[in-house]
Amino acid sequence: MAAAFPILNSQWPIVCLGVGIAVYFYFERRSLTRKLSGVPTVGSSGLIGSCIDSILHFSHNDKHVMDGYRKHKGSLFKIALPNVWNVIVCSPDLLDDFRRAPENEMSIFFGIGEAFESEMVKGLDTLDHKLASFHVQAIHAGVTRNADTKFPDLLDEIQAAFDDICPGDDWNTFPAYETISRVLLRVNNRYFVGLPLCRNQPYLDLARSFMIGSVISGLVCQYLPVIVRPLVNYIYSPMTTTVQKVMKYTGPIIEERMKMEKQAMPNDLITWLVQEAPPQQRNAFHITQRLMFLNMAASTSASSSITYGLFHLATHPALIGPLVEEATRTIGEKGWSKSSLDSMRLLESFERENLRYHGAGVLTMNRLVVKPGGFTFRNGVTVPEGTLVSAAEQATHYDPEYYEDPETFDIYRFLDKVSDKMPRRISTPDPTYLIFGLGRQACPGRFYAAAVIKAIWTYIFLNFEFKLEHSSMEKPPMQLILGAHFVPNMKAKIMFRRKKSPIAA
Repeated sequence: MAAAFPILNSQWPIVCLGVGIAVYFYFERRSLTRKLSGVPTVGSSGLIGSCIDSILHFSHNDKHVMDGYRKHKGSLFKIALPNVWNVIVCSPDLLDDFRRAPENEMSIFFGIGEAFESEMVKGLDTLDHKLASFHVQAIHAGVTRNADTKFPDLLDEIQAAFDDICPGDDWNTFPAYETISRVLLRVNNRYFVGLPLCRNQPYLDLARSFMIGSVISGLVCQYLPVIVRPLVNYIYSPMTTTVQKVMKYTGPIIEERMKMEKQAMPNDLITWLVQEAPPQQRNAFHITQRLMFLNMAASTSASSSITYGLFHLATHPALIGPLVEEATRTIGEKGWSKSSLDSMRLLESFERENLRYHGAGVLTMNRLVVKPGGFTFRNGVTVPEGTLVSAAEQATHYDPEYYEDPETFDIYRFLDKVSDKMPRRISTPDPTYLIFGLGRQACPGRFYAAAVIKAIWTYIFLNFEFKLEHSSMEKPPMQLILGAHFVPNMKAKIMFRRKKSPIAA
């Protein structure tokens, strides 16, 4: 056949494919640029220049966004991604428009789909909020409401996980982020699926594989033309393949739950998802898919926050003592409970500052405009349907108008200087603190995340000494910036040793 058709032995098919992609890319970029001509650009607005900028943004996104925030504070600006323009909001008033927008106008779920080329959104109607985000109702109805009831389970799993990674009384050295993420995965699954599955290592390995694969495919696809994404997604995305493997463990449980009476169902995330799933998605595959997605959401950001905090405290050991003293006094007087953790003023201020200072990334509140005709802000600017819109998280958190000396890590920043009033909660968003988003689309799991993070910090403070492997370091290990995301230093190692008089859970 190759002899009859010599073109098959040539490079022409590859050349033609390349030309086709380039032509598609040209017209798509030109159309998007014209529709957003009223929004100023950071970088080049030209075809070639914006393409180059979109590549540079992968490693220098923080600098470009910070520059745009300073120049256009109080308004909007846009930066180039390979397939879309990312419109960035940097005004409290426009953020108010943003936060009030319903899911069927600005979609968080389809915003995630745009960034991660997620198979969860394929074939779904962008205006059908129930189909797109039934897991949100499961979080509100189950995860948040059961935080007090299931707190003993969380505490038990935290202790069991740390017993496994620190079995003796000597110093134990391990990769900080990887180890903390494994602890979070176990703790979250104790809450989500319970014993014994939360300690089943093959299941946990698959859940971790889903997390890593989703992040990799999302980062890669975000910087590729739309028509190339399906191929890369097929190679890297775990959305279908890993979910099918996980169903070996979750499938029988889900099938059994769907046959049970509501009153007899166990109190866990599988039950809450089964109860909230619409008929089209009330099956083992879709429920397992959402379970893995929520595992990823609950584990990645919390793992990063605790890792950053460990790095910072280890390089500033004078900050540890007051936190340990507060934890020792509070648990000694009140015992282990969620309400005890919620009463710790310094812990609350420390973790809120940890989240402000280190953050989750350059941008947050990623939304896709799904309203036909576009979304119009109060300043009259209309952002067309299909545009990705975000808020400038890092720039806002480092704005000296909002935070005095924002470059300083101050664990006392959020304490009331004249009274014992509780500082603003970790889980309380506002226009100057965007780690969990804002408004009706703020992270629904933020209350649960705050409880888990504070429980882990308290357990560490009461039971361990810790330091960096290279204790001579004067600054925390450098984080990585991948596109709009911050990633802790993967190579940095932390050392833990049990205290001689620990206070176990």
